Amino acid sequence: MNRDLSLLRALFRWAANRGYCHRNPVADVQRFQENAPRDCCLSLDEANRLIAAADPEVRPAILLAIGTGMRRGEQLSLRWRDVNLYVATIRIAPENDKVRTGREVPLSAPVLEAVRGFAARRRVPQLDGSDLVCVRHDGRPIRPEWLRTRFFAAARAPASPRTASRSGGTTCGASRRRSCSTPGARCRTCPACSGTEP
Repeated sequence: MNRDLSLLRALFRWAANRGYCHRNPVADVQRFQENAPRDCCLSLDEANRLIAAADPEVRPAILLAIGTGMRRGEQLSLRWRDVNLYVATIRIAPENDKVRTGREVPLSAPVLEAVRGFAARRRVPQLDGSDLVCVRHDGRPIRPEWLRTRFFAAARAPASPRTASRSGGTTCGASRRRSCSTPGARCRTCPACSGTEP
């Protein structure tokens, strides 16, 4: 509701500045109180059970999300030109980043192996690296609805944790806060990097 209110304020401010109305009628409307955003982070045990319950074809995508904190859209738009297997990093292009700044994400050993698994699925690599990283076994791109369906199937499996995520994926809260990327630091909540140096 507050976003709609902000949009209306901006619209009426624009109209008032150009003489289309005398004053901004929503300028004095109070904002609504909002609930704090959810901080959903899986424990090591929960993440391991989720990965174990997942379809083998989707496991690398779930491991990549948990180990890097990448959003689903960032993950599914990732191109091979943005992956450096030698330095074990992924570059999130500004056009795919939520805040449009771009960033570089380090890969732990298990996540690097998952990315190498995606490399084995490449059918015809493009010379410019423009082909997608996250593809299915047959080389077809992973679509958001396909990933979401398989993620929730794994989350509903008897051996997996009950999770709730806005994006249909799950992320390591520690990775999102960048504590996994600190040299020499260890994340104890994420199976993708627990017990290994990033």
